[in-house]
Amino acid sequence: MKKNIEKKGSMLSSSRQYGIQDLRANLFEKTKGSTLDKINSFTKFAGRQNIAKLVAQYEMLMMTKNVLGNIIEGGVFHGSGLLGWANLSVSLEPYNYQCKIIGFDTFQGSKGVTSKDQSLSNIKRREKEYNANNYEDILRTIEVFDLDRPLNHIKKMEVIKGDISKTIPAYVKKNKQLTVRILHLGMNLYKPTYHSLKNFIPRMSKGSIIAIDGLNHATPGCFEALKENLEISKINLKTFDYYPNFSYFVI
Repeated sequence: MKKNIEKKGSMLSSSRQYGIQDLRANLFEKTKGSTLDKINSFTKFAGRQNIAKLVAQYEMLMMTKNVLGNIIEGGVFHGSGLLGWANLSVSLEPYNYQCKIIGFDTFQGSKGVTSKDQSLSNIKRREKEYNANNYEDILRTIEVFDLDRPLNHIKKMEVIKGDISKTIPAYVKKNKQLTVRILHLGMNLYKPTYHSLKNFIPRMSKGSIIAIDGLNHATPGCFEALKENLEISKINLKTFDYYPNFSYFVI
């Protein structure tokens, strides 16, 4: 079985691509300019894959324009997806206080691997995979984000820490007003994906989007969870040709 590589990015990357990522990191550290100069020049250091992911998020946001509801990010890791949604939302829909960005993560890595998460592929899912251990960092990031946006007296982002299989049902029960516009699930495992779909689908109206990472490749458990919550033959699963890691369908 292949050991999944998390620290440098996708497990699909070749050894050459890992080397390029090291070169980018070195370039960021050694190039001239202050840290702020480098942040403001993020396209100088970001790879095409990072830009493609942001473009895919943009497209899903545009596909659901005027659809009521929040954006759910299942699996936060280092926060690129979570803050991608947040920054796109406040840039494109600055006064849409109806759209909150809510992230769910254990912040201790993957939890609840089952037999449904294993297949004959050479990718083995394991406990505590993708453990960023950065809950406080994400909260500080949100504090800074909130300083520079319209309507910042109204809460825009929320992060829920804990076992997703438990925190999502509890969150839905507590927030009876909740509707969901985009549900993006990147937990890679059956159990949290199943509970996410079970609890959020009844709160998604026509035109909303569900996106799941790694279908038909590295996340057999996620596909099992999808089959148990929906009739696959009645949905149109698609990918973005420039960022196929996102599989999505419109309700």
